[in-house]
Amino acid sequence: MNAFDNQDFRSAIEQHLSIDPGERTDRQVRQFIEKVGHYKFFHNYSDSQQQQLGQIATFALAKKDDVLFKQDDTPDRLYLVVAGRVSLYKVQGEIKKVTGMAASGDSFGDLSHLDEKHKRSCHAQVLSDDVHLIVFEREDLDLLAHEWRASEEGLKTEFISKSLPVLNSVPREQLFGIASMFERVKVSKDTVIYRQQDDASAIYFIWEGSVQVIKRIDLVKVTKKGGGKGGGLGSMDAGRSEHASIKFERPTGPRGMSKRIQMGYL
Repeated sequence: MNAFDNQDFRSAIEQHLSIDPGERTDRQVRQFIEKVGHYKFFHNYSDSQQQQLGQIATFALAKKDDVLFKQDDTPDRLYLVVAGRVSLYKVQGEIKKVTGMAASGDSFGDLSHLDEKHKRSCHAQVLSDDVHLIVFEREDLDLLAHEWRASEEGLKTEFISKSLPVLNSVPREQLFGIASMFERVKVSKDTVIYRQQDDASAIYFIWEGSVQVIKRIDLVKVTKKGGGKGGGLGSMDAGRSEHASIKFERPTGPRGMSKRIQMGYL
């Protein structure tokens, strides 16, 4: 059994979610996030965004065989499983095809913010005797999405205005439009952002953290070619059989034939 899929854990979650969202204190929300923050769902959000999600979360209990939503429904909720299991499946004519299962810590719901044309891609039906769910309503998530997007664009605009002096004279409203063209990405430690000789497809500005710049230099193998007895270069025989030359060859062996030079940190 999952260490978090037990009665004490479920009771703590339900106790928090039983409090009206408008009456939850910051301390109560922090305690809630401390309990569920290990769920993968929350890893994509900042600390402040997690707090906001904890403020709007609600609780639902569903029984075995309950259908939470059907294929082609308009998404109205996103679900996070606290305990129990939910089957996800598609229906094509008379054929039922299981596409996955959601258990403790998994999120499901195909919720695409601000996209009214989006439809559910599958059915969701309870498998276990009951399933304990953390629920996020679409309306609440859409409001947060708008707020986060505006905040993100504002932060990017501020960053661009400070990091690109050439744009200092551009009015802020135009910088806001330029900022929407920038994508903010998070890169894990030791990830190679791009490699030497890759096609240049993007330009990068460091928002936070540091990047090591490394150049690889291929070592050169020198081959001496000469004619005459003894194979020496420039022997005094009459009539050279070939020109004397020094040939520089690119290495064809393992990567050990190159040297990495640290150019610096950015």
